[in-house]
Amino acid sequence: MKERKKKAQRRRLILLILLGLAVTAAAYYLLVYRVVEEDIRSIRQERMAVESELLLAQEKAERMDQMEAELITIRSKNASRMESYNNTKQELYMLNRILKNTRDYSVSFQKVTRDGDQIRRTFSMDFTVNSYVNAMEVVRQLQNNPYRCVLGNIAYSRTENTDTHREQVRISLDGTFFETMVGGTPDAGLPAAAASDAG
Repeated sequence: MKERKKKAQRRRLILLILLGLAVTAAAYYLLVYRVVEEDIRSIRQERMAVESELLLAQEKAERMDQMEAELITIRSKNASRMESYNNTKQELYMLNRILKNTRDYSVSFQKVTRDGDQIRRTFSMDFTVNSYVNAMEVVRQLQNNPYRCVLGNIAYSRTENTDTHREQVRISLDGTFFETMVGGTPDAGLPAAAASDAG
């Protein structure tokens, strides 16, 4: 009888030990292992998001470098002419012809400035197109236009078309058309020459 009680107690003890180990393992799994796994998964997702952002930033930097190199090439080949003042109508017609195939655009001109016989017509421009290739084509046409024009502060960003949910490219830039008073006719929009220029 005593022998049976001892065996029963041993079994209970073994079962209690096994149950304790099972509870400890379950508690470890729930309180430690799962939490650590979730933290690791979260860290991996954050790392992937950061890597994606880095790739996008690197791609943007590479495209900006490419754009700058292409502009340098275009400028070196540019044989534009400096028109006589006031060439506004032809410049606006040319801008409209280049920008008519963009999704949208805006151009704003600042006041005309004068330095002796040289006239500067400065403008800011934004336009949206469907791709980086189309954006570069517009910039190339602007730079290669027949009138003396210098572009700068070119920046681009990717946006999403709200109608088609497709990616599009938005470009902003500054530019200056150069004209000359040689052969030009003064009008009300022309600033007076500085006293040193007039004398």
